[in-house]
Amino acid sequence: MKIYNFGREARTVLIHILDLLGYSSSSEIRLLGGYSGNVYEIIAKEPIVIKIFNKEVDSEERVMSEVEWTNFLSEHGLNVIVPILIKGSYINNLSETLFFIAYKKARGSHIDVNNKDVWNNKLFNRWGQGMGTMHALSKLYKGKRDQNGMNKIFII
Repeated sequence: MKIYNFGREARTVLIHILDLLGYSSSSEIRLLGGYSGNVYEIIAKEPIVIKIFNKEVDSEERVMSEVEWTNFLSEHGLNVIVPILIKGSYINNLSETLFFIAYKKARGSHIDVNNKDVWNNKLFNRWGQGMGTMHALSKLYKGKRDQNGMNKIFII
């Protein structure tokens, strides 16, 4: 699996994103991580999270399938963070190989598994209800895109 490696290009890419979103090039950006070190937060009054993709690793088609699924969940009442449309598109091209998606940053905080006031049956029940709702909605979902080849399982 390829790992996102922006090297010297990172600053240029991030400044380009700030410009596309209408932020000053001096805006503060913080690396949040992600599996490939490709998720950033733009620190602002209304914080935005951006996820940068490399077309050699993640096709626009696959990413749009995920966007459509997330929008479907939101439209059916599940509390999920949906991407932001920028100039009429979720996919925002940066170069021939890079694109990004932007999200409003979710409110809340990380769950402390050592805090029994939070890590308890009430949380587990809410969590299970959310997962159950998502599972039920998955049975209703008819994706708009060809799903062939996505997440195939191979038996060797």
